[in-house]
Amino acid sequence: MNILGLRHSLDCQLLIRDLLNEVPIVRFPLRSFPQPPGPAATHEHVVFETVRYMTFHHLHHLGKERFVAKLTLRNEETGESLTSWTKTIAVDLAAEPRAHRRQ
Repeated sequence: MNILGLRHSLDCQLLIRDLLNEVPIVRFPLRSFPQPPGPAATHEHVVFETVRYMTFHHLHHLGKERFVAKLTLRNEETGESLTSWTKTIAVDLAAEPRAHRRQ
């Protein structure tokens, strides 16, 4: 991303998706690129990770919640931005945790 020396920022939000809207759960800190120091690169690998304790007032219904991430890459020099969505994943937050098997 830094072959031309252009500055970019990457914004990531984790949302719960339901039939009517998307509810933000986590907004990760804005990431800036290129990340000095380092040689020129055509791409950079980024991982957004969090551990959150969910309470039942966050749940919209019993059963699986549908999560999606919204990513926005912005060219800081031109102001142009590109937004992309990850695939939706379903997680049953109300399910009982599985017991670990002893071997």
